[in-house]
Amino acid sequence: MRQSLSRMLAAGRHTGRFTATFILRSQGHVLLRGVRTPAGPEDHVWLRNEASALPEWHPGTRFRFTADLVPDDWRGRINLENIRDLEVVV
Repeated sequence: MRQSLSRMLAAGRHTGRFTATFILRSQGHVLLRGVRTPAGPEDHVWLRNEASALPEWHPGTRFRFTADLVPDDWRGRINLENIRDLEVVV
């Protein structure tokens, strides 16, 4: 489980603004690197089943977005869902 996402949920935050670099899209999922969260950095985060929320960006595109933190108790993960307010960072 991503530590910064765990800290956000523990603090009662269920939505956040994030900055990340788009790496790739695979089977409906999206890999992000260099993720900055309100509670600290993460090396990488997978957006599961959220590929349709993102435009066709080239790998390396840096962007900001808002997402909801949704615990997945079955897998022991915290998913970022309902991706919105996309903004490319120049």
